[in-house]
Amino acid sequence: MAVIFPEEATAVLEALIFVAAKPIPTETLSRLTGYSARDVDELLSKL
Repeated sequence: MAVIFPEEATAVLEALIFVAAKPIPTETLSRLTGYSARDVDELLSKL
């Protein structure tokens, strides 16, 4: 599994949601980025 550093997590999150063939659950995005589900929801609402 790839290592995602905290300073790259937002860019990774943006890339994942824009290139994914289907919606990715918040819990999965949370695990991939290391953010809490609440933080992921906040970031998604800003995009």
